[in-house]
Amino acid sequence: MAQAKTKSISKRRKGGIPEKKSSGDTAFAKGKGMANVSPLKEIVRRLDGKGAFGDAHGTVSIRIPGGNDFLFLDTSSAMTGKRSRDYEAMDRSSAPDKDLYDLHAKIYETRGDVGAIMTGCPKWGMSLGQIPGPMPAVFDEQARQLGKSIKHFSDELHEKNPRELFKELSSGSNVVLLSDSVLVCGVTPEKLVFNSELLEKCARAYLYAYLTGQKIRKIPFYVRIIANSRMLKDQKRSAESYARGEVPGGFTAY
Repeated sequence: MAQAKTKSISKRRKGGIPEKKSSGDTAFAKGKGMANVSPLKEIVRRLDGKGAFGDAHGTVSIRIPGGNDFLFLDTSSAMTGKRSRDYEAMDRSSAPDKDLYDLHAKIYETRGDVGAIMTGCPKWGMSLGQIPGPMPAVFDEQARQLGKSIKHFSDELHEKNPRELFKELSSGSNVVLLSDSVLVCGVTPEKLVFNSELLEKCARAYLYAYLTGQKIRKIPFYVRIIANSRMLKDQKRSAESYARGEVPGGFTAY
């Protein structure tokens, strides 16, 4: 299924907004000051290299442990084409889309466990928006890492009831579809990269199955319950670590 072309990540929204550590997480732990943005730039480069932003620009942020402050980057500020990208972090005043900046800020306030956020236009994740209804939990790792389902929040729905988006995120969901982008969360920057990769793998397999016209079965109910319970426990532990001013450890690739 072809990717929908888009020139921007987000339209202006009314009423809304808001056991071993990996090398990425270790770098993040050292970069608590606003002056050190190298961990953020590295995560953005990795996401970009995996096609997480698609043909459009994206936004990425990482939490500064100990509160709701964060480092933010919009890739539209980088050079494009064949030249290497020169990513630069920014604050709200310099953000091209302040609504998107506010969206990141609101998520950090709402979800104390979230350590990194991205919006982008990955090929298969964006294609989920072209079929009706949410993507159910059809893979165990999807339920374990991303949430019970992947829901779509259109601009119209968000404008009418902006609380619905944050209600879904508050339930623990780490992926939601917006009208012109995909929003992905992770407890650490490293997990953000893993979750974005997992989204693409699950979305591609689901879309191929959907196009056959055959009935698609969800994973068993008890598996969904166990997987979701483990995800919420991880999120609780993550929130406790950030509240102590620490980067949560022990989160590895699926």
